[in-house]
Amino acid sequence: GRNEKPERMCALVREWVGVRAFVVCPRGTPAAEGAGFDFVDDTAASREVEASVSALVSRFGSMVSATDRVYVGFSRGAFVGPAVVARAAKDYRSVILVEGGQDLWTEAAVADFAAGGTARVLFACGTPDCWSESERPASALERAGILSKRVMGEGQGHDMGGTVKAAIEKAFPWVVDGDDRWSY
Repeated sequence: GRNEKPERMCALVREWVGVRAFVVCPRGTPAAEGAGFDFVDDTAASREVEASVSALVSRFGSMVSATDRVYVGFSRGAFVGPAVVARAAKDYRSVILVEGGQDLWTEAAVADFAAGGTARVLFACGTPDCWSESERPASALERAGILSKRVMGEGQGHDMGGTVKAAIEKAFPWVVDGDDRWSY
């Protein structure tokens, strides 16, 4: 998220996945508004994500699957998420967008996801606006053969913690369903 620090986001995601997966948290560039970080645009975010995954593969080799990834983006990370994943849709099995990105699901983006093999998209919301705005893209994804789900963290607001985090944790088995590496 804009003005967020990757350490906080990484820690939240690490709680969902435990030791079953590597968690890569691209930093972006220092944000103008504060002490956190941001991505200038989705192209910069894509470059940083791909460089991070490449470095992970270089370091850990066959322990890493460079495909079958799960993309998690909060706020700004969710807004750049559809474009980041569409550029490498064949590498992403699932996507979790938290509090953002709903309005970026163009017909072309949905078609790229469907062609690339992305199987599931989870929209996680803590605000009523996110909830209502996620209905249209969730339906468009379903029509294209991509499973979608929406979860609401009641009363949490624009945040990835608290009730939003709990809703994602509850839905996470659905996000990775069918991939034996995530067996619970």
